[in-house]
Amino acid sequence: MTTNQSIECGVGCLPVKATRQALMKFVGIAVGILLAIAVLYLATYYLLRDPGGDVLGMSRRGNEALFGPAMKFDDLLARARRDSAVSIVESSLAQARSENKRVMLLFSTKSCLPCRQLEKFLSANSSTITKQYVVSTVDLDTTPDNDAIHEKYRNTADGPNYYPWIVILAADGQPLFSSDGPPGSVNQLGEGQSKVIALPFTNDASLELFLQMLQETGPNITAEDIEALRRAAHSYRQELSKMNPAD
Repeated sequence: MTTNQSIECGVGCLPVKATRQALMKFVGIAVGILLAIAVLYLATYYLLRDPGGDVLGMSRRGNEALFGPAMKFDDLLARARRDSAVSIVESSLAQARSENKRVMLLFSTKSCLPCRQLEKFLSANSSTITKQYVVSTVDLDTTPDNDAIHEKYRNTADGPNYYPWIVILAADGQPLFSSDGPPGSVNQLGEGQSKVIALPFTNDASLELFLQMLQETGPNITAEDIEALRRAAHSYRQELSKMNPAD
C-alpha cells in the first residue's frame, strides 16, 4: 500500500523548483562573466601582439601606444644594409625636423660585440631615447657608400678608431656631440676598459660623458630621465659583468 506523504517547509525553505531556478540563474551569470573575461583576454592579446607574434616584447603595439614607437634594431640594421649612408642620414634629418628631435647616428661593424650591447641598452630604454632622438645606424661593413658619411662626421686621423661610435646631429645636420665629447674633441684618454668614451656601460667616466651628451643635446630631456638612464646603465653593467666575470 502506498502512502502519500507531503513535505512541509519551514520558514526560509524554498520549493525545489524555485531553488533550481535560482541555481540556473547563478550558473548563467557565472558563465556570462567567464565568457566576458575570455573575450577581453583575446581582444587584449590581438591588440598587443605585433606582426611577428610577440606579445610581451618592446615592439608590441600596446607599448607603442603608451610610450611611443620602440626601436627595432633588426629593422635599423636591415635598413643599414639596404640603403646608402647618405640616404639614411638625409631621411633621419628630415624626420628630426618634422618631429622637433635630434638624430642619434650610430656607427658600427658586423663583428662588434659592444655595438650589439649598446643597441640592447638603447632598446631597453627606448621610451626615453626615442622622445629625444631619431636613431639610425650605419654599418661600416655593409652600408653602401658609408665612407663619405663616416669621413664627414668623424676625424680619426688624430684619435683612436673604435666602435660603436655615436654622433648627435641637429636637425640641420650640424654635429653637436659625439662619443669623443663636444665638437673638436679627440679622445686620447686611456686604452681598453680605461678609455673614456660616451658609452653607458664601460666605466663610470664613460657613462657620465654619455649622460652629458644626452643632457646637452636632448631637446626635452629631464633630470628624471638622466637619473633613470644612470640607474639602468649601472644595472646593465652588472648584468654584463655576470656574463663576463673575467673582464
